[in-house]
Amino acid sequence: MQPEKFWIISFILSPSEICTLVCRHIARPVVETGDIHRSFTGPKAPILTAVKPLQAVAMGLVIVLLTASVSGYDLLADPLGWLLVLVGLSTLPVPQRGVLQGLAMLSLVVSAVVWFPGARDALNVRDLALAWAAGLPELITLVVLTHALAQTAVLTADRSATAWLRTARTLLLVVTVLPAIVLGGGIDSLDTALGLIGSAVLLLVIVLFFRYADRPWAQPADENAMA
Repeated sequence: MQPEKFWIISFILSPSEICTLVCRHIARPVVETGDIHRSFTGPKAPILTAVKPLQAVAMGLVIVLLTASVSGYDLLADPLGWLLVLVGLSTLPVPQRGVLQGLAMLSLVVSAVVWFPGARDALNVRDLALAWAAGLPELITLVVLTHALAQTAVLTADRSATAWLRTARTLLLVVTVLPAIVLGGGIDSLDTALGLIGSAVLLLVIVLFFRYADRPWAQPADENAMA
């Protein structure tokens, strides 16, 4: 399903709108939460910490979602996106963070392999089941992450965030399992539809991560202690 990968985004947001969205979410915490002030007046060396952990994860997933193909190579390389995800996970206060980092690293390795057109085409042409299996690390990472975030949100009685994150987790589970059912039933004609559904669910996850990046339960432990 990699060639159809996430082209639904072109009907929803243009590259300039994506850039505007990302910049707005980078700048807002600086103005609203006083990160610049704390960065220059705290006991440590001056460090500008404008990007929240969940924002870094979301921006990494934006790179994974978008495709800018030139001669078969994706200029918005997925491994770069997963590096950003790992940066965000390094300070995100969620349960099973070590497991999440391991899954994200596996996703990075797999995405680096299939970034090459030859490897990607071989998967899609020879065996769609292998192409589905190659996408499992990414999906499992997001399932575990949304579950962990929902657990964290429920501890602070953030009911809206908990409900939406659990919904996203359920949809991700459906997207994970559905291709096996479709391919097992020999309904290859639904391959494109599965790609569109997967893109829509990933877009929902990205929006939720940007939306909840400023929530107290999504801040690094040291920042929570200062608040």
